[in-house]
Amino acid sequence: MKGPTHSSRLTHAAHAPFLSRPTSLPGFSMPIPPEQPLDRQFTNADSYGVAFDAVWEKLNPATTGEPANRELTLQQAIAELSDHPFAISKPELVMQVALFRLRLRER
Repeated sequence: MKGPTHSSRLTHAAHAPFLSRPTSLPGFSMPIPPEQPLDRQFTNADSYGVAFDAVWEKLNPATTGEPANRELTLQQAIAELSDHPFAISKPELVMQVALFRLRLRER
């Protein structure tokens, strides 16, 4: 059996004519989103974890090693983040996220 001849094949542009169109329209430009603050907080565990790491570093600089009273420092960090959207919406998960972040730091 013989394959299709060149004349019977559809060209790439015929299969997907949108590929041959320009990617931008004259007089139209994509708006640039406004700059977002670096300290934006979201109602999720990832956002809380990032904020927790920052507070933990502030309370316990890396140069000092493990805090003398880890439990007290943990409670201070959690208290400092009490107004975080995740802490407000899911207070029952805050300790789990904080302990998880501390385990990640130990690696």
